[in-house]
Amino acid sequence: MQKINRRKFIQKASASLAGAITLPIIVPSSVLSGNGNITPNDRINLGCIGVGGMGTANLNGFLTKSGIRVVAVCDVDRIHRQKAEELVNRTYGNSECSTYNDYRELLDRKDIDIIMTATPDHWHAIIAVASARAGKDIY
Repeated sequence: MQKINRRKFIQKASASLAGAITLPIIVPSSVLSGNGNITPNDRINLGCIGVGGMGTANLNGFLTKSGIRVVAVCDVDRIHRQKAEELVNRTYGNSECSTYNDYRELLDRKDIDIIMTATPDHWHAIIAVASARAGKDIY
């Protein structure tokens, strides 16, 4: 029987775990629809909660994704909220983006599939729990 010491065990376990964690997960685009093309029915409707500094950066990233449609923004700061609304409407060439001062009103919308939250730290858990309870996926 081979004797293994604690140091060797930890090295081998760490190497195995690191390999498992770093393996890429590839999901083909055909998962989204039968032919690999995203149709309007396949689109994910996104609501953004907290659209200040980091929230605006996240929002800009989502606006470039063809499978995601930003349909609503929420921020207690009126200026952040208005700038985000203008950005979304300018990007999509319409005026359909809804705005909210209260995140609970955004979460009440049945057409929103996922929310992005970029709020101050002390609000993350509160909004994440409320979003989960509302049946939303969370970024």
